[in-house]
Amino acid sequence: VRVIERKTRLLHDPTARAATILGPDNIRLVLVERPADRGSPFGVDHLTLLVGDAAANLRFFGDIFAGRELASGERWRLIQVADAR
Repeated sequence: VRVIERKTRLLHDPTARAATILGPDNIRLVLVERPADRGSPFGVDHLTLLVGDAAANLRFFGDIFAGRELASGERWRLIQVADAR
């Protein structure tokens, strides 16, 4: 990934720390850490990706981060990476 903006300002949550990165397939992702999450090794609350190929996305997170699928539906998948879902 490539960091686009190290200190992304969230107008709706000024107490959160956020960074914008350019992820796989040039998708912009905003990683958010809220004050209550600080102190955790993985303080990011969650990350939602809108992708065209959910199976490929699961393979990516499985191969790169040892992620595993916890649950899924017709149009969504819940993936766990370390202690983060």
